[in-house]
Amino acid sequence: MSQKRANILLALFVVVFVLWQYWGTLSNAALFGDDYMNISRSTDLSWQTHLKGFLAPNNSYNSRPLGNLLFILIYRCFGVAPLPCLGLLFGLHLATTFLGFFVALRLLQNKYLAALATLAWSFNYVTAVNVISFNLIFDNLLAFFWTACLLLYLQDRESSSRLKYIGALICFFLCTRSKEVGVMLPLALLTFEAVSWDGKGLIHESGCITGFMQVVKRQWPFYAISLIYLIFFLGKSEFGPTSSPPPDHPYYMKMTWETFVEGMKFFLACVNFGRALIKSSMALYLAFAFVILWAALLRQKILWWTLFTFLITLLPVIFFVNHRMPIYLYLPFFSLSITLVGLLGHTLLKVVRPWKSVGYAVAYAAITLIFFQYLSMNLVSIGFVKSAGRSASINVNQIVTRLKLWYPTVPANARFYFLGIPAGQPTPELLVPYMPRLLYRKEAIVSSMVSETGEILKKEASQPDGSFYCFDFANSRDQGSENYIVDRTSELRGLKSLEKPASIPRPGGKVP
Repeated sequence: MSQKRANILLALFVVVFVLWQYWGTLSNAALFGDDYMNISRSTDLSWQTHLKGFLAPNNSYNSRPLGNLLFILIYRCFGVAPLPCLGLLFGLHLATTFLGFFVALRLLQNKYLAALATLAWSFNYVTAVNVISFNLIFDNLLAFFWTACLLLYLQDRESSSRLKYIGALICFFLCTRSKEVGVMLPLALLTFEAVSWDGKGLIHESGCITGFMQVVKRQWPFYAISLIYLIFFLGKSEFGPTSSPPPDHPYYMKMTWETFVEGMKFFLACVNFGRALIKSSMALYLAFAFVILWAALLRQKILWWTLFTFLITLLPVIFFVNHRMPIYLYLPFFSLSITLVGLLGHTLLKVVRPWKSVGYAVAYAAITLIFFQYLSMNLVSIGFVKSAGRSASINVNQIVTRLKLWYPTVPANARFYFLGIPAGQPTPELLVPYMPRLLYRKEAIVSSMVSETGEILKKEASQPDGSFYCFDFANSRDQGSENYIVDRTSELRGLKSLEKPASIPRPGGKVP
């Protein structure tokens, strides 16, 4: 069997393993609050605005034009059917896993370690949300095009293929149009050349000055694209350092060294299954110094680069004071997994080198045992993620199914009222306002959450028609049951016709 074919088969094995573990999530596909919000915001913008976003973001929303364009395309084709959305999301995750194996293989120079590093990233509780929540399509697109660009760049660096260079440049352009973190990729490419300075490749063979000029010639388009993006992003984006303090805005940056350190502690705790891995600043400094020194002793300077890439891919989000989330680790964790697997694997292989075949067999057995222990710990955490996603999916799908069952069609100017907040939903405050207008494909529909029935009757008193609908989540504590959502439309319409705007009891006898 040829070397190339063996590599492809091993990459496919990794993909099939991930597919097997996450396949069940597609049977409970659902769209949640952020999904409806993003779809709604996409449909509010014209095609011209979407296309202009590819040239340069002219406002905060268009800083992610590729994902937003996918939102509107899928909605135009499939409405709010969740399966096409989750299928695309999962497909991107699998494609990134496949490409990621070949990137890891080039960096670690070991098939087995490359497979383990890729699995450590793709089969991880931190990345599990990225196969069940469509609003994270921005992160999946970013990781896919980042990995594709890096792989094509490395291949072009080895073989000087103009076609692969152009492909890398296109992937980078799409990377920056997927999410803001993409703008850091040229810095990663430049530092890769730096750590490869005295190794095989462009600079060693051509001399320092000539090699440096060739690197500049190869990389300047990447920096030109980044500069254009940064000019617009830093001046316009709601996600940047110009964001407002809370409670005015959900994204608030505080660009200080203290914030960086606290953010790093948070994300390292996420890697450690939510438990604090490093508690003091000094421990953080010592940990990074230890990794750098360890990689130097192993003569694996490429692990310096993967650690540095982990840091720079966190930079655009690490300064958030009030919006730190594990999902931001989706791309950075790929570099960190290569770093950790590389350190462990190369250390054991170097220790057993004097014992040759027997020693290598023992080393690989030890690596395998450690890895399976890691997988078993992930299985527990992934189980919680799957369980929460399954419960939320059942409930939100019941809302959609029952609304369409009770009212197959509604007038264009319909008003929807929801009493209370649906329990067990991620961002329910976004689900309720946007879902009805997208479900019925009528932009004039108004939907809101209210706390009492009297509020509904007061608002409807000035309306000349009875085209309003009311639903209650009074029994939402019993999630997944038939009473998760209750139709109270006839009851409220009857009260309006009797002109009794007083509050009435909810089911169970309580007056709101």
